[in-house]
Amino acid sequence: MKLLRNVFMAVLFLAGVFLASANTGLVELVYMPPLPLEGYGEGGRVQVPLFVLVLGSILAGVLLTGLGLFLEQMRLRITSRSLSRENDQLNREVGTLREQVEQLKAAERITSPTWATRSDDSDESEEENDAPGSVLGSTGRDDR
Repeated sequence: MKLLRNVFMAVLFLAGVFLASANTGLVELVYMPPLPLEGYGEGGRVQVPLFVLVLGSILAGVLLTGLGLFLEQMRLRITSRSLSRENDQLNREVGTLREQVEQLKAAERITSPTWATRSDDSDESEEENDAPGSVLGSTGRDDR
């Protein structure tokens, strides 16, 4: 991948050299147009080679794009740090809640009453009432 990138950069460099050598003519760059107000004169003008103007514009575009990307990356880093802190806090809270749940389960096992569990005797008495030939069926009435 590095080789491909280096070849691409070399091709771009050679294209820039050819562009610069082919466009050496002077052009007039007006950086401040003349204003129709008294005392402002004719504005600002400068004579520069065309390749300087083109390469300078490309360089300015690269720098502005780099600045925009840098600012976006800083915004994303700040957001990432904030979310990481929030995630750590939530993980600590989940751990605390899990510990509390375990403590409550342990306390419930210790203090659970024995009468709250169903005994085996009650199951047998229901089976006796539902047995065939029983006087009282499942409805509790005399079915004779």
